[in-house]
Amino acid sequence: MEPRERVYARHGNLFKLIIQRALQANVAVASSTNLRERMRSIDARVLSGHMIPGHTPLWLQALHRVFQDLAETERTEEGPVAYVATWYLHAVYAPRCEPGRTVRLRDDPLNWQRTLSEAWGDRYDSSRPADLFWVSPAPPTSLTDHVLGHILFVQHLPAHSAATLLTARVRDQEGQTLRRVAACIPQASSAEDIVAAFPIPGPLLRYPRRVGRGQTFFDPNIPTQVASGEGIVIDIIDATLTSPAETNAEGTNFLQTHARLTRQSTHSSPSAEQALEERRCLTVGQVAHTQRPSFQEAKQTVSLEETIPVFPKVQVDFRPVQQILEAIHNATNDFLQDWPTGLELPQVTCDALSELIATPDEAPLALHFYTDGSKITDGAVGAGIVLLTEHHQGLAYGGALCKVISPEGHAGAGENGAVVWALLWALQLSNHLWTHFGVADVHFYFHFDALNAGYLAGGYYRTKQFPHHRALMRSLAQILQSRHGLSRMHWRHVKAHSGNPRNELADTIAKFASQHPDQVPHSELWHAWLQDPVQLLAVQWVWYLEQMQAECPHAPQFRSGFLECSLTQIPQVQPEDPEVLYTLHSSVPPTPWCLDPHVAAVNLAQNVTAALRQITRIRQALISLQAEGDPDFAWWEPDPTTPLVRTCFEQFAECLQQWTHTPTEEAFHNDFFNLLFHFGIPEFQAARIFIAWIETDFQDLHSSIDLELYEVLERSHMSMLDDIHIWHLRTRKRFLQQCWDRLEQGEPKPNRAQQQRSTPHSRSHPISSRYVAMPGEEAERRHWVILQTPKVMRQMSTVPAFRQFRGSASTCTAAGSDLGLRGSRPK
Repeated sequence: MEPRERVYARHGNLFKLIIQRALQANVAVASSTNLRERMRSIDARVLSGHMIPGHTPLWLQALHRVFQDLAETERTEEGPVAYVATWYLHAVYAPRCEPGRTVRLRDDPLNWQRTLSEAWGDRYDSSRPADLFWVSPAPPTSLTDHVLGHILFVQHLPAHSAATLLTARVRDQEGQTLRRVAACIPQASSAEDIVAAFPIPGPLLRYPRRVGRGQTFFDPNIPTQVASGEGIVIDIIDATLTSPAETNAEGTNFLQTHARLTRQSTHSSPSAEQALEERRCLTVGQVAHTQRPSFQEAKQTVSLEETIPVFPKVQVDFRPVQQILEAIHNATNDFLQDWPTGLELPQVTCDALSELIATPDEAPLALHFYTDGSKITDGAVGAGIVLLTEHHQGLAYGGALCKVISPEGHAGAGENGAVVWALLWALQLSNHLWTHFGVADVHFYFHFDALNAGYLAGGYYRTKQFPHHRALMRSLAQILQSRHGLSRMHWRHVKAHSGNPRNELADTIAKFASQHPDQVPHSELWHAWLQDPVQLLAVQWVWYLEQMQAECPHAPQFRSGFLECSLTQIPQVQPEDPEVLYTLHSSVPPTPWCLDPHVAAVNLAQNVTAALRQITRIRQALISLQAEGDPDFAWWEPDPTTPLVRTCFEQFAECLQQWTHTPTEEAFHNDFFNLLFHFGIPEFQAARIFIAWIETDFQDLHSSIDLELYEVLERSHMSMLDDIHIWHLRTRKRFLQQCWDRLEQGEPKPNRAQQQRSTPHSRSHPISSRYVAMPGEEAERRHWVILQTPKVMRQMSTVPAFRQFRGSASTCTAAGSDLGLRGSRPK
């Protein structure tokens, strides 16, 4: 029965009242650092690894998986939180929803549905059930989006309708714009039906558009089945944009070692496509004319093979990546090493090792790696790695590695090499835990004393030193992160030589490796990757290969060592050869329609830190500053060898010599500004040449000026530069570039100078007066003290012999020759 349904009751009828009580979670008030205690406090039905499909909704499972990987901690006492975008739909009262509402979720999955319903309390009908859907595929996002995903809150949905999230993406010369609308559409909808349900403004309908979900696109007129919770994207592309082959964007994330483009069969010609485009642009009158009955007696036969082209297929060779992955899996012998003979440990380390427990036969909660490097004079570069496993009972000893990084080199190579070995060891243990225990919920802690090595591997720092080590460490960390999630990767800094027993053990092992390189194994496993560009390129795509092997829905298909993907856009020019093979080392440039084998760095996921946010702000400021100064010749570099710049420099020198006859600041401004306006070129271009002259030849000329005019000349030319707009733009860009270089090198933020009290600038002329110094002299006299007792002498004069000094009984002579006073007397 419904809550408000009425039924007839007769004598003898039996009614049963069932009260279902939900299980209450005993969630701890404070967020515990022990992962096992936090897992016990949550109901077993909503755990990611133990969810029961029959009891836990699909939207809750998807949300909980994303929450575990991407949730961040804003306040320690609150625990991790996340933000999701919600949309409410009611088939009768609210068939469309715009805009959505952002909801803040805490680490309490049992109360998530109640939190979502409270967000739409003004529209939610509590008397009817509600269905929740996690939007998949995820819609495109922008830089301003800060949500983990989208959830549809639906009520009273008919059987023939589907609740979807429609996203319109408009691309033009200025970039792209996103607009989202949640709507109820028929389950069988075509591309035009979806466009009409959005709806799209009239002026944008004249641009080409494409409707799809993920990598599947809808036919304009043939209906396609749509399920509730799907994210559908409507792409509206400006026809004036350049083709993707002509664009060389910095954000390209497709990195290929070998790319092969194949085409099965096609019979379409450019003339047929041009005629099809012309028919689409017919006016109303022409359409009516073409719809009139034809008087041709012969029937026209239409062939589908000639009108519908076959989409080409792209294949990317991933066989070098497979070889790297097999080398990582087979490197088990490199982590089996005996304890070095004759190694003396510090006392603090021996005491800490004696407190460790025996390793239990169970999966650990966390793995702790302690890394350190060493380089001594006339010695090799060594690295030491110590492993501790965390269990319920405490910490246990996991092992230690002693490796030689290189026979000679910088000490930083030892720190980076230790982190590389720790990451490879972590990957081996990740395979072992999954094979023997079936556990993936393990935390990895990396403890280091070198900031440039640890934070470089974690993605917090980006330095120009050791670029190959940086690419290798970030690639290995990305493999581990894609397996276990970002929230299970921890990077901890340990102060060097501070008495930390684990760090001291790693330091001792690293010194042993540098002193005895003949007794310690070397690092041939990954040294070959650093020296070979092809292998270093392949390491960066191992994480993506594992995604394809696991058949991730967001990754393309992987068959026989090749990545396969079908192109949905028809090439403008058909190739002469149906099968073309391109490699990264090919010297023949590709045709405009072919796949561009552009090499770009992999954008690895990183934690959003203050340094990264500052880098983003500086990048945005540089981009806006570049756009502001481009029309005004602010970034144009004048060449002194060209006739125009040489003539301007000569006239500037003559004007400077004439100014010496009337050396005033006002005359300097008048003479040089008049000269800038009479060059016959744009004013900002003349001003840019003047700035270049100040920075080059002016420094040699003004040294020959009389010393009496030097101060006036300095003040005159600086005040004139202060009146030029592009001078301020260049100064601002120089400052931002210095900040960018400092952040790129990983230097700490400089300490700000203490702000002094700001006083308003006075433009009045100062008047010299002896009364100005009187307050200072009076303050100085207050600090005078008597250093010795004065001598009393009889004076033969009419001047009083004694005077009182500041109300004291002591006296001093009138002449004051016998007084010792600290400080100078006023004149």
